[in-house]
Amino acid sequence: MQPPLRVPGLGSVIELVGSLNSFCAREADHTVRCWGNVNASLGITDPALGHVKTVVDVPLDATALSVTWDRVCYVRRGGIAECRGARNNAQLGDGVRSETPERRFVPITRFVDIEELALGLDHSCALRRDGSVWCWGSHRSGSVDGVRREFQFALDPVEVISAR
Repeated sequence: MQPPLRVPGLGSVIELVGSLNSFCAREADHTVRCWGNVNASLGITDPALGHVKTVVDVPLDATALSVTWDRVCYVRRGGIAECRGARNNAQLGDGVRSETPERRFVPITRFVDIEELALGLDHSCALRRDGSVWCWGSHRSGSVDGVRREFQFALDPVEVISAR
């Protein structure tokens, strides 16, 4: 068995998030570096460039990162969240469904009190400060509201768990 490999070029990491084959680390100076198969989440259209370590511009007040193979999101200190990457299943949370990945971060438009984001294969969910959970994106696996519906999309967030 070979020993683990160190990811070169990382400073003092304060947050690490990963998904199927993409990873991002936020360093103490708030620089975010992502690597793995991050081509769609970073808006890179050349698949040959998708496995390089790339710096992602996030605001200094970002408090939580989320990543999946086709999206990168963050939550800001005030509860506003923004995402970039694939939106073919309306999974960015801005009410838009498009085959063209979004190269810049766009705000999740409905909420300003998000604590945490969780990103699935083709949907996303937000935990709000009041304890409620809201999801949007593809209904394909029933992940948005528990009801499986092929080729249907929640452009607007659906409440899955009510507030405490």
